[in-house]
Amino acid sequence: MTIQMIPTGILRANSYLLTEGSDAVIIDCGAAESAILSALENLKLHAILLTHGHWDHILGVAEIKALTGAQVAIHQLDAPRLLRSSLSGADNMDCNQTPLDADILLQEGETLTFGNITLQVLHTPGHTQGGVCYLHGASRSLFTGDTLFCGDCGRTDLPGGDWNAMKATLRRLRELPGNYDVYPGHEQETTLERERADNQYLQC
Repeated sequence: MTIQMIPTGILRANSYLLTEGSDAVIIDCGAAESAILSALENLKLHAILLTHGHWDHILGVAEIKALTGAQVAIHQLDAPRLLRSSLSGADNMDCNQTPLDADILLQEGETLTFGNITLQVLHTPGHTQGGVCYLHGASRSLFTGDTLFCGDCGRTDLPGGDWNAMKATLRRLRELPGNYDVYPGHEQETTLERERADNQYLQC
């Protein structure tokens, strides 16, 4: 599987384009920028998979869905953020958000298969109630959204954030067996092994 990181939007949130042959999914989409549109040429985009419902990760979703017909997946607890800009935070940033119903409401532990791409859903609340990570077992890849960053973790002081839930989530990620390449929602990639050793928040 090929993984392409494409920062989008004014906060440069990371979108990830996962491809296996002509099959593709996007994890998060902060804006429908030309880099994403160009990358999608000659691919079958099956789904837009959201790690959570904050504005900087979702503002491009409606346009990409309209262009490609891809299904939109988000955890059921964050789905209302796709419909109401007051919940996603877009109102606070004077950003235009197109209301959108999710096609797939995610739950803990389910396996998603789109063409030749298979991912496992981990419900990882803390940053939001419905935050998820996506695990691709074959490549040992973990897409963490705003849950786990290189040397840091997601903030919990926004509506729906919960520090106690975040601590439990980080313990869960720390205890995953073996090492994973970690692809966060902002900034650079890292590895779970590195974060276990150096990230203070994985010691809590």
